[in-house]
Amino acid sequence: MAVKVFFKKDTVSIVFGEDGNQMYFATFDYEFRLMAAYKSPNLYRRGFNNQILLGNVFSSESFFLTKEGSKRILQNIYEDAIDVFNSRSYRVDLKQQSNDLVNHFIEKVEKTTFDEVILDGERFEELYKPINILPPDQYLSLYIPITEGCSYNKCSFCNLYKDRRFRIKTEGEINNFINKIVNYFGFSLLTRRGVFLGEGNALVEDAEKIIESIEIIKRELKQSKFAHSKLDDSFAGFMDTFYTKKTHEELKKLKERNLSKVFIGIESGSEYILNKLLMKPSNRGNLVQTLKNLKSVDINVGITVMVGVGGRELSEEHIKETLNLLFGFDLGENDIIYLSPIVEYPDLAYSKLMEEYNLSRLTSEEIKTQMGMMKESLLKRFPKTKVSIYRVDRFIY
Repeated sequence: MAVKVFFKKDTVSIVFGEDGNQMYFATFDYEFRLMAAYKSPNLYRRGFNNQILLGNVFSSESFFLTKEGSKRILQNIYEDAIDVFNSRSYRVDLKQQSNDLVNHFIEKVEKTTFDEVILDGERFEELYKPINILPPDQYLSLYIPITEGCSYNKCSFCNLYKDRRFRIKTEGEINNFINKIVNYFGFSLLTRRGVFLGEGNALVEDAEKIIESIEIIKRELKQSKFAHSKLDDSFAGFMDTFYTKKTHEELKKLKERNLSKVFIGIESGSEYILNKLLMKPSNRGNLVQTLKNLKSVDINVGITVMVGVGGRELSEEHIKETLNLLFGFDLGENDIIYLSPIVEYPDLAYSKLMEEYNLSRLTSEEIKTQMGMMKESLLKRFPKTKVSIYRVDRFIY
């Protein structure tokens, strides 16, 4: 059977074989960067840094391959793709793309060696510091850090920004960074869906400074031949509710500049868990008011709550208090609630506090049970709102 190549609006898919249970295909962007591949029964997702996340159609679990393991898989897929175009033994579907972009892709294939694939991943790692986390529905955003680090950076469970001090980036830094990433991404920008303003709680900035950053990003992207017209139609970012106090008018101005979604880590509704275990400031009144202000100007919200936090002894309190808190919110079909299983790091305070308070950890099955209970209750209360899992240890960009 002939290999099929589908040139779509923003990606190119190569179907090597679809014989019963032996399906094999790979999807690339127009810079010939692999995005994902499926070779039954395995699903491979590639990050720009050449890291591979391996999944399986018969399991909900996934894991990262070693550097050498990732390299072997990548080499096999790239060699297969290059062989297809070198031999010209394929059928083409051009319905959704221009000849110029198709020719650009084919030229990239003809010029690319596997050594260049490895160097391309290294170039990405030099650009970013790295990208530590994004909400799952933002994995295809263009990540542009307008701050560095986290302004609080004391949560007992989080190690994402321990290696950097918080600071707000200058206009010159943002300008320079955008130029670098536009040159790096090239037509890979066609796969990006909106802009994510990094890092840990970038929306802690003054509203006027955020607006200034958004305007810089819009201006620079519009000057690029690679960026599609809708790339800057939506902006998103993380916000805390203990340092960040945005008024209705400030949020209205941000909405007018296309800030469309804000992500807030609530973690738990239990004051005890927040203060004693997570070491995260809590101000329920401020949180409720912030969400009201966001919804009043039609900014959608993504809310993250943890699963398994506090162990077996505090499980009931965590579920009850968290649901009570969430049930007081006005959430709609464009909002999302993320349930995020606790990930422990032995060198962080959370692990030590669990021992200090003699709290027993939930098993993986108990965590699944707790997640199921919370999801069922949330979907009953918010039938139009998406409730989804958020595995922070499975993030790939």
